[in-house]
Amino acid sequence: MILKKTISCIVKVMLSGIIAMIVLTFFCLIYKKGSVHYPDPDGATDHRWEPNSTYIQATEGFSWGKTNNEGYCNIRNYYPKDEIDILIMGSSQMEASNVMMEDSTAVLLDEKLTDQVVYNIGVSGHYLLNCACNLENALKKYKPKFFVIMQTDTLRFSSVELKKALTGSIAKYTSNNDGIIGFLQKNPFLRLVYHQLQNYMDEKNQKDDMSKGDSPIIKENSIQEETELLMQLIKKMNDKVSEYNARLIILYHPSTSLYEDGSLKPDKNAEISKMIKQMCNDHNILFLDMGRRFEEEYKMNNVLPYGFANTSVGSGHLNKIGHAMIAEELFNLIQEAR
Repeated sequence: MILKKTISCIVKVMLSGIIAMIVLTFFCLIYKKGSVHYPDPDGATDHRWEPNSTYIQATEGFSWGKTNNEGYCNIRNYYPKDEIDILIMGSSQMEASNVMMEDSTAVLLDEKLTDQVVYNIGVSGHYLLNCACNLENALKKYKPKFFVIMQTDTLRFSSVELKKALTGSIAKYTSNNDGIIGFLQKNPFLRLVYHQLQNYMDEKNQKDDMSKGDSPIIKENSIQEETELLMQLIKKMNDKVSEYNARLIILYHPSTSLYEDGSLKPDKNAEISKMIKQMCNDHNILFLDMGRRFEEEYKMNNVLPYGFANTSVGSGHLNKIGHAMIAEELFNLIQEAR
């Protein structure tokens, strides 16, 4: 009798779990839906999303869209004989899946430059150093005629990372798209749970490091070395871009902080930005620092470049206002450079 009741309870729990999984999976189809990423055979990026796949975003911003025939967030498809005038490389900020595709930097810039084709291969996790290592392959494939835009939201990297980037030895992102892991990734609920657990562990590790006194100490000599290495990397990228008779644009959009008095300040090191800008001027590289524009827009119009109605104020990914500001500044910069 007891055994029968125990088995009955186990069956009920299992059925409840299965039903809950089904319900939550269907809910995530309209709340947070993405696709599995696959290694990029051309090496222009470490990986790209499943081609022609729909995505839905409601955890940070509200958007939906569809990847193109290559698996990138682009309105237009790409075919081998297509001519690309401006190539954008960057992270999730340029992927822009947090806003509607027509509100992204790439699409807005493409609309403004009516006589030039803008193509965006920004992918989540592809920061400046990753893009630097993939640049040669991207140039070989897309052959941009005029500009390559490299996006970054920071100018601070460790000396170890920069030295790896200079030698092209930054570790590639892997794609677990096969077997049981690949199968489980196709479930939107399980993907969401995995990312939430990952974010929790990352935050916990950061707090543990700070409590142990392991937070990094910024030293003047380390900043000097890092900045010099970063300038070497930018020069190296510029040499590669110049081989295709194009110009390199470094797009820097610092994060921002709101203070108790209501003021907004970009989280940037003004001295590093100044040094990078001077070096770029000396080597025919275009450098765009969005910090001042962000401050001016907040003072004049009380708008923020980051954050959404369903997230913290002024932090996280670029919103449609941030993308619009960047697209406008890039357009002005390109017009002046012609």
